Amino acid sequence: MASEESSYHDVTVVGGGWSGMAACKTMLEAGLTAVCLEAREGIGGLWQYSDDPNVTTVMKTTRTTSSATVTEMSDFPMPKEIGDFPHNKDIMKYLHAYATKFNLMPHIKVNSEVKTVKKEGDMWITTCTTGQVYTSKQIIVATGVHQAPNLEPRDTILKGFTGKVYHAQQIKQPLEEHRGQRLLVLGGGETSSDICTEWRDHVEFIYWSIPRGQHFFRNYGKVFPWSKPQAFDKASSRLMKSLIPYDKSKPGLAWICKWTTAGSLLAYQGHGIPEWRNEASFFHSFVNKCGQVVDLIDYEKLVPKGAIVECNGKEITFVDGTKQEFDVAIMATGYTVDYPFLPKQHAEQGLRDRLKFVFD
Repeated sequence: MASEESSYHDVTVVGGGWSGMAACKTMLEAGLTAVCLEAREGIGGLWQYSDDPNVTTVMKTTRTTSSATVTEMSDFPMPKEIGDFPHNKDIMKYLHAYATKFNLMPHIKVNSEVKTVKKEGDMWITTCTTGQVYTSKQIIVATGVHQAPNLEPRDTILKGFTGKVYHAQQIKQPLEEHRGQRLLVLGGGETSSDICTEWRDHVEFIYWSIPRGQHFFRNYGKVFPWSKPQAFDKASSRLMKSLIPYDKSKPGLAWICKWTTAGSLLAYQGHGIPEWRNEASFFHSFVNKCGQVVDLIDYEKLVPKGAIVECNGKEITFVDGTKQEFDVAIMATGYTVDYPFLPKQHAEQGLRDRLKFVFD
């Protein structure tokens, strides 16, 4: 282990991903000294792709689900040639350009995994696994909420299933050992959409179980037949926010969701698929912006299903009473918030208890 060294800054930022870099840049602009500690060998966080299934990153083919206009830093626009929905490689180029533009790299320490953070008096003491110690008046935790996979469904929903089980964190691309097999995907988020899209021609069939239903919204297309294709999230303007407050569930966007995703105003929740219907108002629950995957639903190669009620060996019973055998299941069931380096009283404080989900 390296010998311990001490370094003082006004602010220590833990995490060198998108948010950590923005936080570091903001602190420097305010005239404060700052150091940004990144555990991996480079900046980018989730966007820095790795084949290692134990490292949480985007998948090999991942593109943004929000448009470049919505995703870009407000003071550093993405170049037009990056396209509406950039590939993860282009995002990494953008983040490196951002770091260069604002001279962040001298303040970012890579290969600096944080081991412990504790407060002594008015000072925060941050110790890395390398042995180096950083002292600061303030600390910003920017490690994100996608570090600890939510594995609970493996022992509850999928209890009794004897096929192979993965969490989506482990899936970077279709796995050759499962070519031609029968796949179950559990979860209704955008990661599950990507998995279904990529694995559809790799396996015999996919059953896609979304236990509590789901809203879908295409991220790109034509609002009217005579209009040019556009990124739909650009419709979230200040004018729309004033005319249609968030507490009114944005009925205008609900109409666009139905029309553009399923081609019908009668297609509830942007898909019209009875297995995935719920009673949640539009924008009052998560909306899957990868609505293009709805086009692949054919009840043969990609089959929509609701909740799972029982697993017996490789046979799974669904809430509609149908049964099917599977060889492999992928849980796209999200992550649990985990900050193992923080003191218990801070690590266990819920995000919803913080001002704007940020400030302690």
